[in-house]
Amino acid sequence: MVGVYYCLLPLLTSLAWQLGAAGACVVAGIFLCLPKWRVISVHERTDQEILQQNKRSVGIDFVKTIAIVLVFTFHFLFAIGFYQMPLEGAGMFVKTCIRWASAVCVPLFIVITGYLQGTKKPTRGYYLKFAFPVSSYLLNACLLIIYLWIRSGSVSIDILRGLVNLDLYWYINMYFGLYLMIPLLNLAWNAFNKKGQEIILVTLTILTSLYTVTNGWTTGYWPALYPVLLYYTGAFIRRYRIQCSRWLLGGIYLAASLLAAIKCYFTLHGGVFQWNLFGAFCNEYNSLLVIGATVSLFLLCYEFKSRTKWLIRLLRYVAVSSLEIYLLTVTNFGSQFSYFFVRYLPNTHVIVVYGIALSLSMFFNTLLGYWLHKLSTRMGNRLILVIERKNKLKAI
Repeated sequence: MVGVYYCLLPLLTSLAWQLGAAGACVVAGIFLCLPKWRVISVHERTDQEILQQNKRSVGIDFVKTIAIVLVFTFHFLFAIGFYQMPLEGAGMFVKTCIRWASAVCVPLFIVITGYLQGTKKPTRGYYLKFAFPVSSYLLNACLLIIYLWIRSGSVSIDILRGLVNLDLYWYINMYFGLYLMIPLLNLAWNAFNKKGQEIILVTLTILTSLYTVTNGWTTGYWPALYPVLLYYTGAFIRRYRIQCSRWLLGGIYLAASLLAAIKCYFTLHGGVFQWNLFGAFCNEYNSLLVIGATVSLFLLCYEFKSRTKWLIRLLRYVAVSSLEIYLLTVTNFGSQFSYFFVRYLPNTHVIVVYGIALSLSMFFNTLLGYWLHKLSTRMGNRLILVIERKNKLKAI
């Protein structure tokens, strides 16, 4: 009996937590949709408003910049050894909160992609532009190989294999496939009216997150659909303007991040971080808490407006080179000065030291990322020109 008790207790506790979180989401959704208490409204945009969204938006640049800052924060936890430290003490709880607050970085990029690419069609011009992200990836891969060669005098076969099959950059592995599927996803999405699209979003939410809600006791075959869910969420927000209290959106983001941090900290207390905490799949990007935090943060920030010219220019520089900056955060090529700073300065004021180091990391990676963006744009244009010339010669 004692053995059964200790085997069932973790399972029952986990189920209670997950189902409680899911139940709270359902109750909150029903409560917010009641006519008397409704605080969320959805209005279809006019065709003119949708065309206006094709122009560069300060709000979208702002969201991309936030996502990049969160990427730096998320990856910097590797540099400070967070994932090897036991989850004990107030300092580790704060780091756990920071970790989960920054976990929305990649989902934010996918929502942005759906918002910006929701009208793309399967045209020759669209697929030719695939040369730009490919050029960015090849440039970063070459830079990584050179850096590793200079640092250690050789490059392992595992690194080369990871670059070829894209496993070294899982986001690129996902993004390249998503890019090629976008026009087909749009054709399927635009065939439905508003009610049909809402049913699609609800269905995808259940398919992707049910595995995490039940702690692996339901089908685990479909969680990898979460990029499609997040992409369609961005496409939905592009077509329908969702109006909600900013205080509520900010509260949802903070509450979801805090709940995930509490679940992580107290479940693993005394041990080290585990990546399978929410169902052993997709690095928790498919969990209800992360999806809810992502959507609320996007809705909170995507209509940001500013008339300050230097701020608009800065946001634009970061936004246009966001892919290159992201790739550099994985290789940490532009962060060596910051790690030197962390290693050799006294560790008496840890938060201050790491804060300055993180700022240096963002600064160097942003400069290098913008330079790589300009270079990859030239490479992409040259590649497209070569392809067009070959096609013209074939036509002759």
